[in-house]
Amino acid sequence: MTIETLDRTRWKDFFDRVTKALENSQVSIEVSGLSFAQQFETESTRLFGFAYDPRADVLEVATEAVDHAIPGPRRVAVEMRGTELESIWVDCDDERSERIRMLHPLAITGP
Repeated sequence: MTIETLDRTRWKDFFDRVTKALENSQVSIEVSGLSFAQQFETESTRLFGFAYDPRADVLEVATEAVDHAIPGPRRVAVEMRGTELESIWVDCDDERSERIRMLHPLAITGP
């Protein structure tokens, strides 16, 4: 298993590629930060896709249960096992950290 921090210039292309690879993938979204303990935005839901808007500086995660916006991402890291995506870690400007965990690893071509 490897964890790689993605350069900001790669975020949009990476999330577009992940969205194209989706086939009824299930995810959980975990939010943690200094002001609150770890919380689950959603524990198991179908993932429809990701969209990163560099102008607005917002990462959107579209799921069956919730459309989740992550404003001000400052760092994105991906956890891979070979060519399978296991988790996406997002650190935000407001000291919050979010983890989008694939309940079943998603095969993609490189980070």
